[in-house]
Amino acid sequence: MVPQVVGGHVLGEVQGAESMNDADVKTARLREAADTLARIEAKGTCTHGHHQVRSDGTVTCLRCGRVWPTEEEAFTAHDEFLQ
Repeated sequence: MVPQVVGGHVLGEVQGAESMNDADVKTARLREAADTLARIEAKGTCTHGHHQVRSDGTVTCLRCGRVWPTEEEAFTAHDEFLQ
């Protein structure tokens, strides 16, 4: 097994100070995603991460006011920033 580095930590067969478990890997990936979104937002670009579903089923971004016809489309717009 080839060691893999995620978030500055080494993943491998041997558990120790240098390795991570599954929860650590997920946490590192979530932090990377949050850091990416924060960098984008710091430049003034809305990442559409704060939604409100209206009674008619449409979804509005609470930061920029953009409206999507469905919740799925709103989440797709947000996820595009993480690709």
